[in-house]
Amino acid sequence: MAWNTLKDIIGYENPTPQTQNKMGDLLDIEADKNLLTMIGTMGAGKSAHLAGLLIAADRKVSKSKDTEYPFRYFVDEGSSNIENDKSALRAGHFPPKTGLMKASTVEPAATFEWAHVKMLAGRSVTLSKTQAKMSIADMAGEDLVNLIEKVNRTRTLQQAQQVNMNKSINLVCNSSALMLIIKATRAQGLDIELEPEPTGIDGLSIYSDANLARIVKGIVKFKRQNPNSPKLRNLAIVVTAWDGLAPVAKQISQITGQPFDPLDTKISAECLDRFVYAFYPSTHATIHSLGLSNIRYFPSFFEVERNSKGEPINWEGTQSPKIKRPEIFNRSRSWEDNVNTVLSSEYWFFKELDWLQELAN
Repeated sequence: MAWNTLKDIIGYENPTPQTQNKMGDLLDIEADKNLLTMIGTMGAGKSAHLAGLLIAADRKVSKSKDTEYPFRYFVDEGSSNIENDKSALRAGHFPPKTGLMKASTVEPAATFEWAHVKMLAGRSVTLSKTQAKMSIADMAGEDLVNLIEKVNRTRTLQQAQQVNMNKSINLVCNSSALMLIIKATRAQGLDIELEPEPTGIDGLSIYSDANLARIVKGIVKFKRQNPNSPKLRNLAIVVTAWDGLAPVAKQISQITGQPFDPLDTKISAECLDRFVYAFYPSTHATIHSLGLSNIRYFPSFFEVERNSKGEPINWEGTQSPKIKRPEIFNRSRSWEDNVNTVLSSEYWFFKELDWLQELAN
């Protein structure tokens, strides 16, 4: 069938410069209406989690390139070091901690794109295309305090507009979705304190639960008082360093006689919701007071090498644990997929990409 005849039958029109711009190309970064911001306190694992997510995205791009549903993404590193973080993870190293970021710093961002492509009369035709943009508010402690305090003091539209002039605060408060990063090993209420919240910053609590609840409350308050800020539609909770609490989860299951395993795909969301309820009660109450119907939970971890006592094995001369890497010729999957790969919550990274696609639609 001739191309022109087929176009007449299906009502297809060649894209003009105007319609093409409306559709938007990946490099145009026209996805602001679906803006997601990743936020959490310092050292919560944002950089490592983002690097792991983008490693999964790399694989998804390559695996889908010749299919009817190609996936693409583009990263603007800003003042970050995302590509280096990805390479470090692939080599078995945790990315170095992010330095303090100033208000003038350009935040990193990634734009994801999903398309539906058909071959019609010998031509590739894009039937649909959706995009979502994710920015990372990897702010210093002082900036988090600034976010909480300035937003909480907002009383008028004029004050809201002044707050909006701060780039970091503008980014967070004008997002329609949030990805809240919670570190499992900072759980409050255990008999032992596994990892304390960073201290020594005026205005920040020593308790992670208090800081996270204040962040969410501040953002919601700003949105209610600023009619120009988009409504918060979606929220995801990512619990990082989950492997550090795996023994605790096993003990809970043994004592209660009820299954408690966030890595079990059938009960993961329920288990993580119970975990946040128990160990981050103020944060749990705050997010569930928002009235959102699309709150999602994802576990995140990178499996580290351990000695016979179960203690992490560090890289020589450092305090950084070695991340496990699979054997290249492990028969569980193709050898190409085992090169430049570490043992991690890869399944859940792909689930997060699916959630981002839902956000884009």
